[in-house]
Amino acid sequence: MGVWISGFFGSGKSHFRKMLSYLRENKEVKGIRSVERFRKKFEDDPATFMLIDRATKGTTETILFNIDIEGFSNKDKTAVLRVFAKMFYNHLGFYGENLKVAMMERYIDQQGKTEEFRRVFEEKKGKSWMEMRRAFAFNGKFIIPT
Repeated sequence: MGVWISGFFGSGKSHFRKMLSYLRENKEVKGIRSVERFRKKFEDDPATFMLIDRATKGTTETILFNIDIEGFSNKDKTAVLRVFAKMFYNHLGFYGENLKVAMMERYIDQQGKTEEFRRVFEEKKGKSWMEMRRAFAFNGKFIIPT
């Protein structure tokens, strides 16, 4: 699920985004789930609380970001989608700054070869993949089947 929050400067967008993420994840803190902490705010509107409660029933992870800050300088028609992909891959631990690298890392991970790949890369290059992945274009020759 994606949520786009817009509004005037100082209108509480960041606070609302944070509260919404707490509700969606519905984590337990000190024995109390997030949704239960909001119950009193909806005492006069049980139908709305029921909808909120239902929305918290699945397993959810939230990825919070400000698209203006995380966006790419190239503002073509795919810019919004690329920001979502960047943040998604970053959340998974891949290098979302370069979507080709992130997709390659995800493929390697799906093959169960991440540790082997990183080990072989470091043997060949002398530096860790995590240090060098931002310079992928210059290290491509070290990315070969073994």
